[in-house]
Amino acid sequence: MIEGIYEIGKLILKDKNDSLASLIKNVPTEKNGRKQYLLYLDFKTNYKDFKFDFKEIDDNTKNEYIYIGNPKAANDPQDRLTTNRLDYLISQTIPNLINALDECELKDILKNILGNYYIDLGDLSGQQKRYRYIIDLNKIGIEEVDSKKIINEIKENNQNDYAKKIIQKFCTIIFDHIKSQKDIAQKDIGLFSILNEGIILADTIDYKNYIINSISNKKTNIENIKNICFVCDSDQDITYDTTKLRFTYYITDKIGFSSELNGKSTKGFLRNFALCDRCLKRLLAGENFILNNLKFRLNNLDMLLIPKFIFKTSIDLEQIKKWSNSINEGFRNKLNQKSLKELEDNLFKIINFEDSYNNIIINLLFYKKDQSAFKILKLIKDIPPSGMINIFKTIAKNNEYFKEIINIDNIELKFEETGYLISIINNKNRDVDFKKVLNFYDSIFSNKPISYGFLVNQFTNVAASIMLNSQMKTFGDETKNLAIYIQKCLILLNILKDLNLIKIGGSMSYENLNVNKKIIDYIEKLNLNPLQAGLFLLGYLIGEIGNAQYKKGNKSKPILEKINYRGMDKNKIIRLCNEIFEKLKETKIIEYHEKDYAEMKNLIDSNIKNWSLNDSENVFYVLSGYSYSTLLMISNKNNNINLDEN
Repeated sequence: MIEGIYEIGKLILKDKNDSLASLIKNVPTEKNGRKQYLLYLDFKTNYKDFKFDFKEIDDNTKNEYIYIGNPKAANDPQDRLTTNRLDYLISQTIPNLINALDECELKDILKNILGNYYIDLGDLSGQQKRYRYIIDLNKIGIEEVDSKKIINEIKENNQNDYAKKIIQKFCTIIFDHIKSQKDIAQKDIGLFSILNEGIILADTIDYKNYIINSISNKKTNIENIKNICFVCDSDQDITYDTTKLRFTYYITDKIGFSSELNGKSTKGFLRNFALCDRCLKRLLAGENFILNNLKFRLNNLDMLLIPKFIFKTSIDLEQIKKWSNSINEGFRNKLNQKSLKELEDNLFKIINFEDSYNNIIINLLFYKKDQSAFKILKLIKDIPPSGMINIFKTIAKNNEYFKEIINIDNIELKFEETGYLISIINNKNRDVDFKKVLNFYDSIFSNKPISYGFLVNQFTNVAASIMLNSQMKTFGDETKNLAIYIQKCLILLNILKDLNLIKIGGSMSYENLNVNKKIIDYIEKLNLNPLQAGLFLLGYLIGEIGNAQYKKGNKSKPILEKINYRGMDKNKIIRLCNEIFEKLKETKIIEYHEKDYAEMKNLIDSNIKNWSLNDSENVFYVLSGYSYSTLLMISNKNNNINLDEN
């Protein structure tokens, strides 16, 4: 993975050594359909002239105000003059910069702002030290409150962490003031910045030089240690301090992983993971480009698509962005032959695959960001584009086949839906069980066998959740939702079978089945063995009874209460077979399904002594037949087709 990030960083810095520009971060111009604004604090020589003002965030705002994000670690000194945190600007940013800057014009400006606009809370200890200075509300045009009175009240009631609570209170007051004066809500403010007499301080040469120098942080000539860069083998300008990197390449926060257990001392990690200044800058640039342009969401999980070039390449950054976006469309879109061709055409237009197709491999990095921590959940390495395209082709082929049989909306399977098929969703935040989902993805992309038993068990668990807990009401009421869910599970099983990742079904003489030809074709496509086919027909009859109940106004389909979604053993299945016969008569559809019932009984009875399925499999294949019946009724109704014509 590090090689791919390095190569991207090398491309970025190839023509110009502008390491600061390479660190500029994207800022959304809208959130949830609402425009986003930058709020700036414009300090003046006379504090009575201070003003808050706004700028609508556009594509150039990040460059104009030099937004490179906040320092990575929560305990790092906050020193960014453009940030997404107001609390930093009204407390620690200016004092931290004054302490860090060499003598320069910017340092003098910040000293004047600190002296004229900030209140000194006095000596503080521990973590509270960073909050020693706080902006004076009365000097920034908020006259309806008394800053010192608020400070004293909070101080009396909070002896231990009063400084932090003061800042939180002041932020609330500022946001309320802005809302009343400018009618802009806190959630609409994406960035904050500091100006002095109308000049953007983040755009000054002093600030830019400071940021560039702070990134390098060189440490050289360590006694008795050969200084070698772990990426390029250079021995120039070596640093062991990799804390500014966003991704974790080596564990550098635990003493046990350091040389001679030296921890974060001068030479603690120099033998483990050291970088030269050039490689550090390239990695920083590569990371930032990937986070800005190659970040996607899959199953409510953050994912980075990181290409790696095997040989020297002529691909440029725009091609990488477009190419990665096309791959992401393959994950997110309904795939059929038409959309697949469009996807492949786009990929070939972006990159001349004659020369470059086999020069790229893909890494998928799934991660979770918690405040400043970057936690890697799963890295799926070295995926060839041809393998990914083959997966998309297999999905498209199966979608086409099943769409021809059951022609209703939402029946096609998207790749991004596969995680929801095997994981019970947290209804509150739509989260999936990421360990199961990511292991499943790893198997698909790495061509590893997948446990058929695991899949069926997950399918029945989710089916139970749909019916019992109303999970995933994506497609309408629970009964229709269940039918579409099971249908997508069947499509997935066929995809995995075609990819040789699972083995399902068995041999039987399908042409001897005494049922409708369309049902025979469908059972054959699923490659069901005799017992599975018998359970499928049982589920089909349950679906037909449910359809009859639905037509009579009983939309909950009481017949479904006969199914125990958590699992049913052989004896329960046998009892259900007998009950179904009575329900066929009760709903007055027995005359249409006598041969279906007879075939079902024959298949199941002939396998009673050598029953090969477990409780979850029993339920799954019953639900498969139910799904077929329910969706076929909807499809035929939409297309005015009578199934009994054949």
